[in-house]
Amino acid sequence: MELLVVLIIGFVSSFLGSFISGGWTIVAFSLFGLFGFSPLVALATFKLGSIGGYVGGFYNYKKADKVLWSRVRFFTVVGVIAAYIGTRIVISVDEAILSKIIGFALLMCGGVMLLKPDLAVAPVKTSPLKQFFGHVAYFLTTVYAYSVVVGAGIIGVYTQAYFYGMTLLEIKGTAQIPNLMKAIVAVVVLESVGIVDWTLGGAFFLGSLFGGFIGSYYSVKVGDFWLRRALLVTVFVVSIKLILGL
Repeated sequence: MELLVVLIIGFVSSFLGSFISGGWTIVAFSLFGLFGFSPLVALATFKLGSIGGYVGGFYNYKKADKVLWSRVRFFTVVGVIAAYIGTRIVISVDEAILSKIIGFALLMCGGVMLLKPDLAVAPVKTSPLKQFFGHVAYFLTTVYAYSVVVGAGIIGVYTQAYFYGMTLLEIKGTAQIPNLMKAIVAVVVLESVGIVDWTLGGAFFLGSLFGGFIGSYYSVKVGDFWLRRALLVTVFVVSIKLILGL
């Protein structure tokens, strides 16, 4: 019964994550908490199982030509280093104050998106200096994503749209291979301290594999315009949750 529950959580969270940037982790961890999983077990299960989601989603994004191969190598190399650092931090981090800071940051991201209606919808060419700051932001958000987790996906999407001029679908498509490699690194680190349950992770993997494949198919059909609206709703809901500690 437990394996079936984890498989369903994997499918639901991965499917919804294809439409709501950052929503995958929020849905998954909320459901894990509802069923009584400890935070570290939930984290290890999620990181192992998320590999399936990235594998499942890659095909549809590649087919729709939403993978910017020129950025994949950088995102992978820098992301792996940042993921290792972040995963080492997660074992002992105190996230209460940091979560509130991120909550306010999310509110700012949402405000800027409202002021820039074309952000993340139409591709934009950005300056080398702006892209440099984007590199720094990518590294920092990846460290955060693999340490505290909550809200990082949304901030990561915003920074890539703002600094690199990428659309939401380009961000999702380009992230599949780097995220896959980062998840593998996280699993290796978590396994080194003995908190990876391979049976639960395997069930989450299968659910995420199918959820990611089906979700990415329909997210490509929906397009950047409506994905942006889903992102805005998620930004404000998550920011309030983090600030109020709900």
